[in-house]
Amino acid sequence: MLNLPKQKIQRPKKLNQADESLALKFLSIKRGRGNYGGSRDLGKIAKQFAPNAKDNKSTQLQNLKEKWREIMGENIAKLSFPDAISGKTLHLKVVGAASPLLQMRSKEILGMASLAIGIELTKLNMVQTKLPKPDAKKPKLKPLDASEIAKVEETMTHIESERLKNAIRMLNCYIQNLP
Repeated sequence: MLNLPKQKIQRPKKLNQADESLALKFLSIKRGRGNYGGSRDLGKIAKQFAPNAKDNKSTQLQNLKEKWREIMGENIAKLSFPDAISGKTLHLKVVGAASPLLQMRSKEILGMASLAIGIELTKLNMVQTKLPKPDAKKPKLKPLDASEIAKVEETMTHIESERLKNAIRMLNCYIQNLP
């Protein structure tokens, strides 16, 4: 540690006339101007775009269930799923081992869910259970025309593997059904 000699700071007891006039001029320029308080909270900004709270609870719950992955993100959505809304309480189905982790993030979860459905949720109730499996909707493919099938079969005459031929047929079917 450096040992520097201590110097006593001398402060003037009275300001001279020039210093006092400078200080008064500075104050007159700055007086009445507000200080910049920084940026606004994200929650206050997002509330402007939140849906109205006048929708009924079932519609709000349905919207929350449909958009849960978008609202909460992949990590939380893998571990939880909204089950019900009663009053200002959000009921979640949670994977058992993830309950303490989600309890630590309860304010974040409640805030994001509140913004999404337009009502202020204040309490989080978690039920440890298995999550419902997401509905995997397979696209309905229309079959290829006879002329298209003939073209595909003609190009595959030199291929011996039946598995490879089936994969090529399926690929052509998917390509023909692209929007």
